[in-house]
Amino acid sequence: GLAVSDKIRNTPKRQSFFNFIRGGFPEVSGLLSFGKPALLIAEGPLSEVQRLIVEVRKFPWWWDAQQKMLGAARLTDEAEATWRVFKDFAKVKTEELPAIFAKLPPEHAAKFEAALVGTPLDPKRRAAAQQRPARRVKR
Repeated sequence: GLAVSDKIRNTPKRQSFFNFIRGGFPEVSGLLSFGKPALLIAEGPLSEVQRLIVEVRKFPWWWDAQQKMLGAARLTDEAEATWRVFKDFAKVKTEELPAIFAKLPPEHAAKFEAALVGTPLDPKRRAAAQQRPARRVKR
């Protein structure tokens, strides 16, 4: 593996993480949410997504990132245009993710919601919290 000093030395300077991804990986589309939890969704040619994963790990804020899923499928150029969920690379607030996922076709939304399991945005966790009665505070 790389030593910490190697990671720091190879981290792009004076460029935001979002701009680095957007400019350095033009064949990759997806989104980057900022907030807690931060989420990076990337789709595109497998070799480019794998290269992106390697580069992401060089950014100090992403050293302990968890990779929740990675899938691959052989697609024709024609099929790829309809398969992609995102047209380009976008930056969103983490709180906006449930609304974004709700607008996606169900087969795609289910995959992305799986990445939220165990986080404050976990759909099941949010539903349970809404069903719980409010706690009374004793004075």
